[in-house]
Amino acid sequence: MKGLIFYILSMIIAFHAAGDNKIATKQQVKTISELQNQLKDMKQYTAEAVYEILLPSNDNTIKYHIEMQSVAVNDTLSPCNYLISWRNKDNIDKPTEFTSYSNGKHYRFINGQLEQFDVIVDSIPFTEKGGRVQLNARFTNLLPSLLADELKKIANDSIYQYKITDNLNYYGIEAVRLNAVETINNFIARELTYIFNIKNSEPLYLEIRSNPETAAELVITVNYQTATIPEDYDFSEEALIERYPDSFLYNRKK
Repeated sequence: MKGLIFYILSMIIAFHAAGDNKIATKQQVKTISELQNQLKDMKQYTAEAVYEILLPSNDNTIKYHIEMQSVAVNDTLSPCNYLISWRNKDNIDKPTEFTSYSNGKHYRFINGQLEQFDVIVDSIPFTEKGGRVQLNARFTNLLPSLLADELKKIANDSIYQYKITDNLNYYGIEAVRLNAVETINNFIARELTYIFNIKNSEPLYLEIRSNPETAAELVITVNYQTATIPEDYDFSEEALIERYPDSFLYNRKK
């Protein structure tokens, strides 16, 4: 079985980026630990992304435009404070949705409803038993600090096999690719592809194939983009109200 997995790893080319070839200048191979550490060391991060979902037996793709900002913090509940907002690219009339965490408070505005959690009022939702709302909110896995946690799991958990390919040219950027296969009970549950800037490990591309090569296959791709939004790392309730006044005024969940 392991031989099959390594064969699959060698064959996975889950993206079709122009010019994804070896580049002439050979640099030292990145290790998964180096990628993880550089992701964790990103103190402030601002980016945008196009997030696409291809559903099983459906030629249509659901697309979101995402804006994300995070700042690393010394917090036992989360490695970073963050604000992530998104809009369905095919439903521009729908209000911008968002999720945020800062200093023990978590907010999420989805489907016209605003939910808020405060660790001082109720700590259970912030625990593993309560679902860790601050870490499992929508799109949080795209942030560098939480990507680092995912790479740590890939490196240390025996259900994963991975391979790193360095010195790639990804749209003119020197890059490194990490392919991983997650196997559960001898069944390939997911195929993962990450592409990072080889210089600073900033994420460039992510692809997740769940239940690959089956009728239930689900494909998610994320193309990271240079941010056009201003850097603003104040995620307090006051700052969120200023950004999204209607969401707080009319849509608090009862």
